[in-house]
Amino acid sequence: MIQNNNLINDGNYKSNSSLINSFTRENLGGYLKNIPLENKRVLTINSSGDDLLNTVFFGAKDVTLCNPNINTKYYLYLKIAGLLSLNYNEFQWFFLKHNMNMHKNNRMFSKKLFKKIGPVLKIIDEDTYMFFEELFDINNPREVRDTYFTDSNYHTKAIKNLNLYLRNENTYVK
Repeated sequence: MIQNNNLINDGNYKSNSSLINSFTRENLGGYLKNIPLENKRVLTINSSGDDLLNTVFFGAKDVTLCNPNINTKYYLYLKIAGLLSLNYNEFQWFFLKHNMNMHKNNRMFSKKLFKKIGPVLKIIDEDTYMFFEELFDINNPREVRDTYFTDSNYHTKAIKNLNLYLRNENTYVK
């Protein structure tokens, strides 16, 4: 069992190393299409989970992730559970920090959508389920979004272009 005390510490944020990137800042969709990944083994950094999701999108069969920030593991499992539990629009509402007009997304980390993700997340990794259950219990969704996650001042359209699995409904269900 992995213990995590970096993000939640008596309800207070602990360190900058605990911040999680919501989505990649790299043009993964642009450069990965030029690398033959079909049935390959890949080693990559796990920050937002998008490296894994995009390399799998391009056919990688064995992906090893590394990152000293344990919170990225929890977020990756949450994102995978979201992909398995939510439709394309719900996924965007739950995970994207801004809407298409660059206004803050007030549905991000909605407790209603977390209830849809929860059962699948619990199967994937019970520690992660408990981590987010506690995080969402002691914080409102806006506090979670604004306190524990960095980046995406990126426009939603830019995030979709960087991540082929999010480009449209057809690539989302691939």
